[in-house]
Amino acid sequence: MSNMEFDIALKSKLRLPIYPEASRPLCYCGELVDVDGDHYFKCGEWKKNRCSNMMRDTTARVMRRICPTAKYCTSADNVHTEDKNKVKDVPYKRPFDWSFEINHIKSTELSRSTPLTEVGFDVTVISPSTPDDLQENACPYNNSISLLEKGERKKFERNGADSDKSTGVTLTGDQFMGKLLDTNRGFIPQSVDRWGNLGPVSRSVIIGDKLPPKPLVYDDDKPNARKMNELACSRRVPFGIIKSANKCWMNSNPNTWYGESYMDQNPQSWALQQLGLGFTLAIVKHIIAADNKIQDITSKSIYKRRQHRQRVSVIPSDPSDPSTYWRKRVIPVTPVDTSDVSQLTNNRVEPVNDAIGTSNDESITNSPLLSETNTQDTYYLP
Repeated sequence: MSNMEFDIALKSKLRLPIYPEASRPLCYCGELVDVDGDHYFKCGEWKKNRCSNMMRDTTARVMRRICPTAKYCTSADNVHTEDKNKVKDVPYKRPFDWSFEINHIKSTELSRSTPLTEVGFDVTVISPSTPDDLQENACPYNNSISLLEKGERKKFERNGADSDKSTGVTLTGDQFMGKLLDTNRGFIPQSVDRWGNLGPVSRSVIIGDKLPPKPLVYDDDKPNARKMNELACSRRVPFGIIKSANKCWMNSNPNTWYGESYMDQNPQSWALQQLGLGFTLAIVKHIIAADNKIQDITSKSIYKRRQHRQRVSVIPSDPSDPSTYWRKRVIPVTPVDTSDVSQLTNNRVEPVNDAIGTSNDESITNSPLLSETNTQDTYYLP
């Protein structure tokens, strides 16, 4: 972890401002980025795929060592990422970001075994609290549990449809959940918040420091989502894989360090350190990547409807008025008769705006936007 990454991670944990109030950049959506950088986790402009993938890889890497130690698997090869062929009707769909196959012979030695053939996890990074979500003087951290539960609900409901061109079959999200249940597989949504906290369901399965939560209530048209949620909160799924690994290791290797130093001498301390470091890096790198893009004045929105906007500065000239972020100018263009060659000259057309006045900016008068239309229109130019 570099010095800059450590600095951002520490400020995020202590809720210290990442941006000075006077240096808050304006997002492409039209809102100023907050001083804590939470906007990068809730605005659609900043996709969290890389952050989610880094958390997936971190968890899978840790569990490739923990699951065999906990006697749920034979070896690290039983832990998979993004596997296909989980549902016969839609074989190319990958419902799990990472999963592990159960070895029922080894798992019978545990006090809490499982009848499932496989348990899979779907990682999702939830959006942080907004001021509307918070009670007066409340910290966003305290509201993250309810948001984590909402993230778990969305994964169980699996809105939308799953289609496979090879079979020509289309399943609704709830039907897909039913197919997973039919194959004796468990589905665990691994929701992670802005600070790296796990949702109640995945926390009980992976860490086991808290009991599983009560299943959520679903609409009548989501019967399989309700069944899968009940399964994930039942005794049929593993509970506290890391704690189980800790007990197994201490019984068989009481005088041997699990890691490379006394700081991680047992599986639990090693796993929690690795997960914490990996999740922190994923969150920090997401903030840095978003900041690098927003600080680039030539960068544009990912949405086509906003890509016509060209920024004049990273920080609005008037932070109280975000509209000053983009300079609005009206360019009158004289229609040209293309049949008359004498009119095809390189005559300059000065952009005029009542508030700004006439501009002599060469980059504006020679802008390629002038050739895109022959009528008066509004442009957003540097």
